[in-house]
Amino acid sequence: MAISLFAAAGGLLLAIVIVGAGHAEQFDAFASGGMALGVSFAIIGWLIASRRADNRIGWVYLVIALSQSVDFFAGLASYYGLILSPDPLPLAGVLNWIALWAWAPGFVMLATFAILLFPDGRLVSRRWRAVAWLAVGILVLLMVPIAVASWPLRDLGALRSFDGDLSPAMAVARQLQTVGILLIPLAALLSVLSMVIRFRRSTGRERAQLKWFTWAALVEIAYVVSTGFVTTSPWVGLVAAILIGSLLPIATGIAIMRYRLYEIDRIISRTLSYAIVTGLLGAVFVAVILVLQTALAGAVGQGGIPVAVSTLAVFALFQPVLRRVRRTVDRRFDRARYDADHTAAQFGERLRWETHMDRVTSDLRDTVEHAVAPASLAIWLRQRGTR
Repeated sequence: MAISLFAAAGGLLLAIVIVGAGHAEQFDAFASGGMALGVSFAIIGWLIASRRADNRIGWVYLVIALSQSVDFFAGLASYYGLILSPDPLPLAGVLNWIALWAWAPGFVMLATFAILLFPDGRLVSRRWRAVAWLAVGILVLLMVPIAVASWPLRDLGALRSFDGDLSPAMAVARQLQTVGILLIPLAALLSVLSMVIRFRRSTGRERAQLKWFTWAALVEIAYVVSTGFVTTSPWVGLVAAILIGSLLPIATGIAIMRYRLYEIDRIISRTLSYAIVTGLLGAVFVAVILVLQTALAGAVGQGGIPVAVSTLAVFALFQPVLRRVRRTVDRRFDRARYDADHTAAQFGERLRWETHMDRVTSDLRDTVEHAVAPASLAIWLRQRGTR
């Protein structure tokens, strides 16, 4: 863990220097994501490995953290030492060589072993060993050929090592690495299939753990996909990488370290509710501005009246829209809580018209058992004249 954190901190300092020198393109979403993954996976991996040493997930996360943070530091350090520095710095060539393959272990393990072994650190069954060996083969294809072929080219610069056919060995290594990259989606798909099978067989706490992991994985995958289409400043990308890139290890840590898990269904429903409400009210805000600017263009021009009216409209609609959307989403994603609330509301309605104490007591007992299913239940009624 210490190596990962030191490498991430050193890479961040180099990023500040490189961006300040006008080379902000080197600190893109992939670089900032590597730093965030290196820190978050290191901390969570250490927590799991130190408290659940028999769970392989902790050790897998430590390898992912080491891979990503070292690749982050080596890439920026070699760029500075070979490209920006007036004279090549010592070990810059070696760091350039490390940056060509250090990303592979973390990338492959994140796509395969982190899914195959979650949450107990064991495979679903022995037959899934073939997928694990496939992941090992992919890792060899991504690392070994390129490491051997690029060693003589380590001092040529991080950007020149893949320009043109520098040697027959390098050409073969690149082809083998391409084969490994093409096999990653297959291994990842098989890993996801194993999780689906595990989820169908799971009950109780393990099912809740899988819900935590799946929720975080979906958000993180959406973020990774969006980085290919959305361009932001380096520091915006850094903030997004820290907030979103850390979700998966944090969710994993909560799922594994907590014996009594937080209710993930409620978190999912609230996330979806606020996302939907934000989208709807954002559309209303823009639509009202456009309509009012068109209607009042001759009277007030492009003044602040449309913006003020749009803000008031969104403010007035927020609570009603949130209640309606939350009720709809809870029916699907937070069913247990929705059913409990619905049962309690029905009991309250019946209680308004019921006066017979025995019927009220019986109805209360049935309502509590249906809503929360307690292990035991007792009702105490205070008699008149007692304290």
